[in-house]
Amino acid sequence: MAVKHHGALTERVCAHSDVFSYHYRNKSGLRSDLNYARATLCGACGQKVKDWLAFQGKGFHKLELPKLQGRTPGLISWGNRVRIERLRTLGPLMSHLQASSDPLATVVLKVLELMFQVPCASYWVDVEKQNYSWYSLQGDVALLLRGSKCRDNPQRSPSAVGFWMEARPVVAQEAIAFVRDNLKASIAAHVPSAPEKASA
Repeated sequence: MAVKHHGALTERVCAHSDVFSYHYRNKSGLRSDLNYARATLCGACGQKVKDWLAFQGKGFHKLELPKLQGRTPGLISWGNRVRIERLRTLGPLMSHLQASSDPLATVVLKVLELMFQVPCASYWVDVEKQNYSWYSLQGDVALLLRGSKCRDNPQRSPSAVGFWMEARPVVAQEAIAFVRDNLKASIAAHVPSAPEKASA
């Protein structure tokens, strides 16, 4: 059966609509594509998340870091090194996000705060080995907005939200409820645009 290709205006998980490119062979494939589209950010919101993660500036975001747990002292040491490196990189971004008026920035900040609350050393090793990138961050933001996992858009390790959904669901559900009750409507009403520029 030939693969069908078409683009259609589709509502995404951020409640914004953009043209999504569908590629499918049958109705099942179309449903899978549609589920994926509805579980991911629109192009503009996705680009904002990507640009935020590339932020290079100055700033400090106060966090209480839990003591890492792991099978061996070496694993704990490795996890601590990765966590400190990521905090040095992401701390200024978190400060920038906290000062932003964009509601999507608050969701990104919530994801990063959840990440730094992970007490599992092996998670942080995975952050380095599997590279928690802009794609990972987009997935976690979409997961908080959706409120549940999507079979057609599985979260790759090391997902921060996915970690809490498995390890301690109440933590993930509190974050999901916060986003649902305080941010989703504002994000839907917010016209997608480029991220706010900040001086270094």
